[in-house]
Amino acid sequence: MTHRLHSESGKKRLSAVKNAKPKLSYEDMLDSPIIDLYIGPKRKKFSIHRGLLCAKSPFFADIFLNNDELSEEKEDHHLPKISSEHFSIIMKWLYRGTLDAGFENEGNKPSCAAIEVYALAHQLGMTEMMDKVLTGLGRRYVEKRFTPNVFAIELAFELTEPVGPKDRDCGLRRWMARWYAIMLLFPEGVSSTAGNSISEDSLADLGLKFPSLYKSVVGILRGAEGWKDVRTKFYDEKGYDL
Repeated sequence: MTHRLHSESGKKRLSAVKNAKPKLSYEDMLDSPIIDLYIGPKRKKFSIHRGLLCAKSPFFADIFLNNDELSEEKEDHHLPKISSEHFSIIMKWLYRGTLDAGFENEGNKPSCAAIEVYALAHQLGMTEMMDKVLTGLGRRYVEKRFTPNVFAIELAFELTEPVGPKDRDCGLRRWMARWYAIMLLFPEGVSSTAGNSISEDSLADLGLKFPSLYKSVVGILRGAEGWKDVRTKFYDEKGYDL
């Protein structure tokens, strides 16, 4: 059986599963049946305890615990659009509680892997995993002074659209919005830690491409010293109507 991430019919059930899933001990989770998932176009096989997977992911709980159409027989559960590499990281977190060390060793890159894993956890409803990845990104700044660049912010907003129309922006989007606000106020200062120069056009285009990003920045910077000058410089003078 092929499963899709967040089908329209599944979105409505997802919130109900989030609120209704039972509390299980870790021992109970590991005492549950093992299921096989086939991830990605090459169908890489992952075997995982059903209780553990469903306790951590409303998406999978919706499939395995709240699906009357699911056969009692052993089925081939295939998720073709999920990266097997990223799912491997999630598997390690589920069983070990730790993230892949590679997140901390990306050097001066825009943390693409971490953003992509966060986006997958977001789609699967794994809030604990999302918090863990976001903490890792924050640690990179505190310990190594590496900040997100424009590409990283763009990637985060492309991959983490809210599941429902009334859903608020996720933690990664809010964190990136704060960095975007800092870039607008101090583009030259952020350039050195982001690893490349930040052009005024690229900053303005980012707000134009993602109106929710611009609205977040308005909320963050409204009343801040220099905000009116920033708005005039990056948007009004360029003819953007946001």
